[in-house]
Amino acid sequence: MPRKFGVLTLDRPFHRALCGALLSSLERHGVEMSVLILLRQRRSIARTLARGDLRDTAIRLLARRMLGSPGAAGIPLDPANYTRVAGEAAVREDQQRLARFEAEHGDRIIATADLADPRSVAAIRRAAPSLIFSEGAGLLRQPFLDLFPIGVVNMHGGGPLPRYRGLGALEFGLIDRQPVTMNVHLIDAGIDTGPLLAQQALTLSGREDLPEIYARLLIESRDFIAATMRRVLDGTLTPMPQSAEAGKQFFEPHPALAAYAERRFRDQ
Repeated sequence: MPRKFGVLTLDRPFHRALCGALLSSLERHGVEMSVLILLRQRRSIARTLARGDLRDTAIRLLARRMLGSPGAAGIPLDPANYTRVAGEAAVREDQQRLARFEAEHGDRIIATADLADPRSVAAIRRAAPSLIFSEGAGLLRQPFLDLFPIGVVNMHGGGPLPRYRGLGALEFGLIDRQPVTMNVHLIDAGIDTGPLLAQQALTLSGREDLPEIYARLLIESRDFIAATMRRVLDGTLTPMPQSAEAGKQFFEPHPALAAYAERRFRDQ
């Protein structure tokens, strides 16, 4: 029985454009998107407290304070800069591609504001995807990860894993003059600590600024992600566990440190 593949994405214009671009790459690599999970407005803190999930709320608020608001693939969210680099026409085309997919495959869409909602969980179980790619959906809880036999995949753009984890992975990697890397890995309970599936260095001229590097990571990772998903679904790729001791958790750098990282990159 063929393994089913799906995508989880925030239902926002920027993320819809990224998902539409990924859809194009998936089609080129012969990967069918059997389910699309659209994560809409997140559950309010008041509702969370009303449900008694105080501990969960505290943990997530602390993580958000430390790691910043979730962007796409662990990359700072900057729709205006992404549009500048990708081009307005390309972004619009990608958004329209996803809209056409929704119109043509309404039975494959799961729209929810809460991934833990029993109705959402039941719908995901009925769709039965083996593998999911998460497009900027932020921190995911273990019960959700456990729904998928192969797992949930993230693209971590920055220095190479396992050495550089977290939101400052790009800047600290640049300071150490490490290659800017697209790291595709399975998500586990940690931050960028799950088994590695594939890695590829991003080709850069050395003249890019940080916002352009972040945009290029998102743009150029689409084909790499799709090709990696094809190999996982075919059973020709074996995940490689990361050593917890081999890496370090970085956090969002101070603007002065980010500027220093950019200078280090350009001075190579």
